[in-house]
Amino acid sequence: MERALIAVLVVVLAIIAAGAVYVYTTKGPGTNTTTQTTATVGGMGHGEGGMMNASTCNELGDMTIGQSIKWLLDHHSIFKFSYKEYPNNKTIIWIITAPNQTSAKILANHIKQMECVIENGGTPRPNDPVFQVDAKITKDYVETNIIWVNQTTIKVVKVAANDCAYEVIKLHADIVQGFFTTGREEASQTHPVPADVESICAPYLGGS
Repeated sequence: MERALIAVLVVVLAIIAAGAVYVYTTKGPGTNTTTQTTATVGGMGHGEGGMMNASTCNELGDMTIGQSIKWLLDHHSIFKFSYKEYPNNKTIIWIITAPNQTSAKILANHIKQMECVIENGGTPRPNDPVFQVDAKITKDYVETNIIWVNQTTIKVVKVAANDCAYEVIKLHADIVQGFFTTGREEASQTHPVPADVESICAPYLGGS
């Protein structure tokens, strides 16, 4: 009887050990948990905020959301950029060139992370009025595509579904231009929503 119990215990311990090895190899080093968590996060730059699945959005790149924001603010001046508005198509197209592929990837992944935050109900810069409106409108009425022109240049195409969304992506573009130009100086500011944009967007924001 004792031998049978010992044999059972050996089998159970072997199964537990195998499970532990599987968890380590699938999650990889440097992780603290094997489950996804919902967290409230907030950022100073064109960053994170609101309720979101933090682990899912953080995994869209080699840096977490906070790390990529800090890196971009520290290195904002290395990017060459231009954007053009196409009112007939309610479209804005950015062309952004980085000095190397690594920098371009950090930027592209940051854009993906911000999309993820919004898709999960979060608000980048939750204390900034323009970003509050941008998050609400973008989720349902803006399509964003990232196209690699070459190893160091990306094209970001933002298409709005209505006049409100188009006005919002124009406001957003103006602020992002400020981030590229002055970095933390722009990030330290908040941006009010102009009255005409509030009027156009009222039907989409629960207003009349």
